[in-house]
Amino acid sequence: MRIRGTNRVVGAGIILLSSLGMACSDSSGSSEGSTTSGDSENPTMGSMGSTNSPDPTSPTSPTSPTSPSTSGPTDTADETADETAQETANDTDPPPPGDARVLMVVGFNNTWWPEYKVMAEGLRAAGYEVDVRSSTDDGVAYSYGDRVDGTSAGVPAVDPISYEEFRASFEASFGAAWDPAWNEPQTIPLDGLIQDATMEDYVALVVPGGSGSQFLRYDGDYEDLPPSNGDPAHISPEADIAAAAEALNDLVVAALAQGSPVLAVCHAGPTPGFARVPGTEGQGPDGLGLSLLNDRQATGFPLDNEVLGAVGDVAQQYAALGIEFLPGQAVVVDGPGVDLDGDGNPDGADLVVTGRSWYPEEVALGLRTMLDILEG
Repeated sequence: MRIRGTNRVVGAGIILLSSLGMACSDSSGSSEGSTTSGDSENPTMGSMGSTNSPDPTSPTSPTSPTSPSTSGPTDTADETADETAQETANDTDPPPPGDARVLMVVGFNNTWWPEYKVMAEGLRAAGYEVDVRSSTDDGVAYSYGDRVDGTSAGVPAVDPISYEEFRASFEASFGAAWDPAWNEPQTIPLDGLIQDATMEDYVALVVPGGSGSQFLRYDGDYEDLPPSNGDPAHISPEADIAAAAEALNDLVVAALAQGSPVLAVCHAGPTPGFARVPGTEGQGPDGLGLSLLNDRQATGFPLDNEVLGAVGDVAQQYAALGIEFLPGQAVVVDGPGVDLDGDGNPDGADLVVTGRSWYPEEVALGLRTMLDILEG
């Protein structure tokens, strides 16, 4: 049994979309059932200066963390303003309801830094505890990519907003100031293994992108995940990847069955789509089952080229899984609306949030959208 979504408006007015030139609207070509946000043809965003993909930096190893004193532009005025904004937010913002623990899944290597950091700090600013897990538990995962204050252009027809505009939108969305110390890519502290997580301990599941996220797709085709640069011994072996991918499949299904939202962005966008409807084994492109988003809609990495091992195959993967790809939308909300736990009731409608790109403002929009669903 399948039901259609409710076509709710996503994020309007919450992330300063009008002032930042990111209008929220449903795509005129999208079918009923999903909610979309962002428009790749919005003239206020300006024309593309480049159609190339991001130029990523080397991943940060445990031997080269960046201290806050060297991690970004800051001055006394910035610090004073940030402290004042934080104090005001702490005084006025109500805590989120109930248990406030969110599971974040990252690639053991090659997690795109701005996607991870914007998600993590946005969640913390909103009052949530973030539990970060990966396929191998070696203390830290390796990030790579842009500084948050140096975003590379690349989304067709959409330039990133300025760093100052991003800081304003982050504070408006999550009630706390963005700290310039968060700009520089660093290692990502891990709290444990994906394989050991139980979804009932969390209220939501989030997956930032980067090439490492592609290794965690539940598709039956697994291999070692080495770092693109850095310590060659920092590898998540094939057996760990396979176990983590299977566990992540179960976590996505469990999240939707219990009514918890799932957010995945950029190269991780297909992650919920690779999760399978229980009881459909033998179907799907690889025989592992029908996609949870079969006959639904999603967005993700909009290019078709390779970036440090991250293959631009999102369109191909979505097509094979029976998912309509909406690369012109910054955020898409949809969900299976099928019985996932055997109780006869449909689960997961309007609980899957996918984000298009590595732009910090689009990551923040995806997160704010997910939090609106969670707290609504």
